[in-house]
Amino acid sequence: MLTGRDINILLEDQVIRNATKELKLKFIMTEAEFLTISDHDFLALVFLTPSLQIAAADKGISLREEINLNRKARKLSSGNGMFRTDPVVHAMKYLIKNLPNWEESFINLIRLCMDVVFSKNSHVRDLIYDPDITQFNSPTAYMEIPYVFVQFVSSLFLKADQHLDEKKCIKACEYQEVKKIGARLGLTTVPLFTKFCDTYVVK
Repeated sequence: MLTGRDINILLEDQVIRNATKELKLKFIMTEAEFLTISDHDFLALVFLTPSLQIAAADKGISLREEINLNRKARKLSSGNGMFRTDPVVHAMKYLIKNLPNWEESFINLIRLCMDVVFSKNSHVRDLIYDPDITQFNSPTAYMEIPYVFVQFVSSLFLKADQHLDEKKCIKACEYQEVKKIGARLGLTTVPLFTKFCDTYVVK
């Protein structure tokens, strides 16, 4: 999964940094007037959006799901929450209140981040679309998957203790949310994402 260090690296790109600042300002002015949050922690919040959407797919977020979300938030945050409330966990409460109003713009920023990263490395992009690397059923095949793709997909769709290649039980409404998010991120044409979706077991 992505870490706070990965968020820092993403923000080194001028396009991503500018888009993050613009969306952060809009979110604060509209949703959380007194929220103080760094660009780093706001982008971390953005990357939690798919997990929030999946958790809320059955019209509610359970205590267990909240604990998992908080774990992911702290892993992505700037680390300033050791002796106080983690800033990403705090900001997440504002996002949950009006998630439908923000999910499209937040998902669009995630897609921008992915597009920027993949456009800088044609080798990674070619591997992602390689139809011959579409299985997770052997250590060799798994190791051939681009690391950055594993990091993105793990952070966006998995719980903190899940692995990309393992079978995962999921509710039908949650699975539909995974597919919808994948479509918004432009992943439906990626063979690896299709195989990742096959690792879900719908209840």
